[in-house]
Amino acid sequence: MAGRSGQWRVDVLDKSARRFLQLRARNATTNQEKTRSAKTAVRRDAERAAAIWESDLNQFGPESPLSANLAWFDFTRQYQLEHLRSLAESSEKRANWALREFEKTMHPRTIGEVTAEHLSQFAAKLRARKVAESTIYSLLGQVRAAFAWGVGVGLVDAVPRIPKVQRAKTGSKSKVMKGRPISDSEFELLIKAIPEVVGDDRAAEWEFLLRGLWLSGMRIEEAVLMRWQAIPGRASDCIVPDFSGRRPMFRVPAEGEKGFRDRILPMTPDFAEFISKVPAELRTGFVFKLARKKVKSASPESPSKWWVSRTISQIGEEANVIVDSRGPKFASAHDLRRSFGTRWARLVLPQVLRELMRHESLETTMRFYVQIESETTSDAVFAAFQADRSRNSAETAHEKGDTLGDTDSAEVTKTP
Repeated sequence: MAGRSGQWRVDVLDKSARRFLQLRARNATTNQEKTRSAKTAVRRDAERAAAIWESDLNQFGPESPLSANLAWFDFTRQYQLEHLRSLAESSEKRANWALREFEKTMHPRTIGEVTAEHLSQFAAKLRARKVAESTIYSLLGQVRAAFAWGVGVGLVDAVPRIPKVQRAKTGSKSKVMKGRPISDSEFELLIKAIPEVVGDDRAAEWEFLLRGLWLSGMRIEEAVLMRWQAIPGRASDCIVPDFSGRRPMFRVPAEGEKGFRDRILPMTPDFAEFISKVPAELRTGFVFKLARKKVKSASPESPSKWWVSRTISQIGEEANVIVDSRGPKFASAHDLRRSFGTRWARLVLPQVLRELMRHESLETTMRFYVQIESETTSDAVFAAFQADRSRNSAETAHEKGDTLGDTDSAEVTKTP
């Protein structure tokens, strides 16, 4: 084929009224021309797409789909270098984990091999390994995000259709939450179990962390990276307490936020009171100072969130606080967050709860809020029923007493 003669040259056309830059391929031997959108308005990205298309045309011919023969390794490497490294650290790790799982399970050689059928097989293999449906959905979404980026920079023609994930059916064996909120008394059992797990010498720092999670509703990754002062240019510094305004707040630097914008979020009064008791001379570095352990850390200074989470789960098991009888599952750090949400769901509106929980969307909050509201309504209905039953019983007993009194009086009257 003429296209294999190496005579194809691809140029980026000047932007016209179109949204994206255009690519024009011309064969020097046959004068054949082909055009397509660069699918980007950034000239550097368009030039990169032009170079890849030119290589494909000269190596595989004009009928080859765009970058169908681009090696999977090269594609994911470019995705990591040019996109993932610009994300927050936690987002980068999630995406890399998903791509590694896909590669380990499906062994793709080129991105052209990755089709909707390929993704459906990936989901089926994950189910065979008893992977949770929510995790399957997340993994597929990360793979789709990689292809969507590839389309944007001109590496990929289209995003493979993601197969619909069959959610678990609702019923007696299905619950909205994997755990449950724990009570005040159960939380105190966790506190008492701390020394048995971490030792007496480290019990105080772990109690400070657990009480902080209980009062703030923070996620583990937020808590272990929370600092008293922000460090400029450090993407890992996710949350900083700010007492400079009229009310205490959480300040979230743009580097550590999914939306890459500075945010100021409300802090609950009880948590503000809790951390304000820390002496001023100790308000340096991390808010929750935990002894280092020889594990891979999220940063050179902070402990691994996985180690912290696992330790809290061990405390839950030691305290024998069971949040799900299937397994059984013992109390974990996320159950402390659920407890926080439960307490405040009864006091504030959903929009306020969304801010307190730092949910990205109100829909996430509403799924949680609706369950809490249903439980609260059910409690009120049962309480009203019991009160009404007690009142009726009292009235019946009173009426019987009156009847007996009248009979006695009649009998007394009839007595000579």
